Amino acid sequence: TSHCQDATIVWPLDKSKTVRIIDTMGFADNRPERSNADLFSDIIHFLNSLKGGFHIGIYCMPVSSGAYEINELQLLRLILGNDGLQHTIIAVTQANILE
Repeated sequence: TSHCQDATIVWPLDKSKTVRIIDTMGFADNRPERSNADLFSDIIHFLNSLKGGFHIGIYCMPVSSGAYEINELQLLRLILGNDGLQHTIIAVTQANILE
């Protein structure tokens, strides 16, 4: 995705609750068209615009080389801060490519 997008769904187990899903553009993946600083700015602006903030985050990170993953987690900490990172689940995707 090229910009932050969101959708709200009704929680299937409790129809009185909703879940807001936010899809952000990737960072630390060496996209030549935008710098990490631009991406950070957009993501931070979007998160700050959320009324009530966010309660828990799930960050999906594809399996890749170890150095890339560590860099990505450091960038995530810059965006969310240590407090925000404490409320974030890291989900590793594409594990099927590992042998």
